[in-house]
Amino acid sequence: MTEHLFLTGDIQVGKSTLLRRYFAEKKCRIGGFRSVWGDSEHRTLHLLPYDSGICLEENCIAERTSGKLIPHPEVFDRIGPTLLDLPCDILVMDELGFLENDAHDFQAAVLAALNRNTPIVGVIKPRHTDFLDAVRSHRCVRIVEVTIENRETLPLF
Repeated sequence: MTEHLFLTGDIQVGKSTLLRRYFAEKKCRIGGFRSVWGDSEHRTLHLLPYDSGICLEENCIAERTSGKLIPHPEVFDRIGPTLLDLPCDILVMDELGFLENDAHDFQAAVLAALNRNTPIVGVIKPRHTDFLDAVRSHRCVRIVEVTIENRETLPLF
């Protein structure tokens, strides 16, 4: 079975930067998704294909209202499974977190992808939810913690 790698660590420690650096050198079809803030004030968060896409209302997975981030699980469920099912050589999940707690179709698609032979590289928040714990405990998943001290020398692959 294929081993899947998920990076974890504190906010802004460089997990997504490590992924971008790694994939900049790859000559293969990269699939999957990335989460992107829609503006500098972090008012909206969007789910985009890993290698393209623009922030639009229809791919907004959460928005900040009165200082609180309000998730849109229906957007995860509508867009996420399709992004995880496109043909590719490596599937990226950047990132899995708590916003998808009520996005059951998306969760099912993530867990199904872990059982396929396409290698997965992703980022997972260091929080405990049933979904995140299911990903972490999957027999094919390896978790690597990224820290300020190891982020420049971490041998990932």
